[in-house]
Amino acid sequence: MGYTIIIGERVLDDTDPEDIHYTAEVTEDASAPIFPGDEATHNTNVRKPKYSAWVDFLHTVGLYDLFMDETTGLMRQHPGTAEITEEHYREINEAYLLMTAFNDKQPGWSENEPWDTQRYGNKPAGPSVDEFDPNFARLTWLRFWTRWALDNCSSPTIYNG
Repeated sequence: MGYTIIIGERVLDDTDPEDIHYTAEVTEDASAPIFPGDEATHNTNVRKPKYSAWVDFLHTVGLYDLFMDETTGLMRQHPGTAEITEEHYREINEAYLLMTAFNDKQPGWSENEPWDTQRYGNKPAGPSVDEFDPNFARLTWLRFWTRWALDNCSSPTIYNG
């Protein structure tokens, strides 16, 4: 199990009369980053990480309190929505700049790992798992869509479900 995270315009979801709630509108942008090994997300504003992967990511990049603080965190309610501000973007951007300064890996997930030689034979030439950093991909996605929401939405929101 995991989160469904959407960053974009806040909208009312009243498709189920028993469960009316706010969410964020799903969209895509041709200029959004696309990462190796991340076929599900493509250039959309939706991520679906496992709970543990998202929390580990937040700890790794220093954004845990921004998202999970019980009083002010963007994802303090689950499911729920929270308004995104320029201050939130500043914190995300600082984490991104720090990561780019000290990371020599590409954002993404290895498409070839783990490789089952018994089943598939010898591993083909190509990027190894050591060349990609999934946390760098998550942070790049988060930075892009937070900026996009602030620039394009009247009510920039992060939804987690």
